[in-house]
Amino acid sequence: MIVADTDDNADESHVMRALGAAAAVYLETTLMGGERIGVSSWSSTILATVEAMHPGPPRSPTRWCRCSAGSAT
Repeated sequence: MIVADTDDNADESHVMRALGAAAAVYLETTLMGGERIGVSSWSSTILATVEAMHPGPPRSPTRWCRCSAGSAT
């Protein structure tokens, strides 16, 4: 579970950035390189996550792929 703390008056764009930042920290600390991540849709939350990720040291690339029901290509 990823928790992003925002105040009660935060607008949608602030909430999306906070969710993206929290998800980016999770992925950056969890992925070791060479993994394949399946995404069923490119939502604003996924975009916020990718935008919040920081470049790291070189390692085997993690592959992102668009998935549909029952397949990962």
